[in-house]
Amino acid sequence: MESVNQQKRSFFKQGWVRAIGLLAAFLLMNMVIGLIFAGYVIAQHAEEMKNGTFNVQDVLSGPLFRPLVLLIVTIIGFGLVWLFTKFFDKRSVYSLGFQWKGYASQAGVGFSLPFILLGIGTLILSYSKYLTWTDIHFDGTLFFINIVLMLLVAFGEELVFRGYVLNNLMQSQKRRVALLTSALLFATFHMGSPGANILPLINVFLAGLVLGVNYSHTRNLWFGMAFHFAWNFFQGPVLGYKVSGKAFGSVLEQDLQGPSLLTGGKFGFEGSTLCTVMMLITAILLEWLYVSKTEKVVSAEL
Repeated sequence: MESVNQQKRSFFKQGWVRAIGLLAAFLLMNMVIGLIFAGYVIAQHAEEMKNGTFNVQDVLSGPLFRPLVLLIVTIIGFGLVWLFTKFFDKRSVYSLGFQWKGYASQAGVGFSLPFILLGIGTLILSYSKYLTWTDIHFDGTLFFINIVLMLLVAFGEELVFRGYVLNNLMQSQKRRVALLTSALLFATFHMGSPGANILPLINVFLAGLVLGVNYSHTRNLWFGMAFHFAWNFFQGPVLGYKVSGKAFGSVLEQDLQGPSLLTGGKFGFEGSTLCTVMMLITAILLEWLYVSKTEKVVSAEL
């Protein structure tokens, strides 16, 4: 629950109000940027549109489009978090969970887990003959761009949804209620992803729990950012799955056949029941480990 000192410092007294306010501002700003971009594209291609020769996919698939969009979204997210923490929370962005000392090992665990989970899932699909590899292609420039993209996604989304939203929700709600709420909001913000339906959104919700469990116990972002980056990067640019319905140029080119409930279909591995089971087990296991550790510490102090 929110401390008296925090309430006195904060512009808005309840943490959940600040969390919802940040998300509302984040959504509004992204909508405004989207409208500005759409207006720019229309203005630049007005003549082609009249002639019926303009294809919007030519713009969307351009090499600079996705990096530019993600960069803008990340800047918006960081800017809003900075404004809210400084003027409403009366604290620094660093205090949201950027301390490295003592948390390097957690970052290492967060980075390693996606390789284990995706490795197991991929082996199951390959053994079942639902996944076959068709080619290997390495483009150094594309590989570097994808690293930057995934870093932007991991940094921006973890800062917004765990660093600010979950942090503030925990100041006015019980920890587990705040964790569930933040994961639900995280899933809601992915509803517009290509191919999103009930199962992918459930999996994104479970991923929000996995990413949030550590933060809810440690108030540190390094585990979540490392996990988020490694999951997206290994899944898309390396193994060739779609990432939340979006295709990325990958090192391994795959042919994915079979029931979408198992393979994930158009949404990628995140839309599969394999992902559901893995995320659920991981979330439960992490929660159990942290709660057990806390109970041992309390017992030792008594």
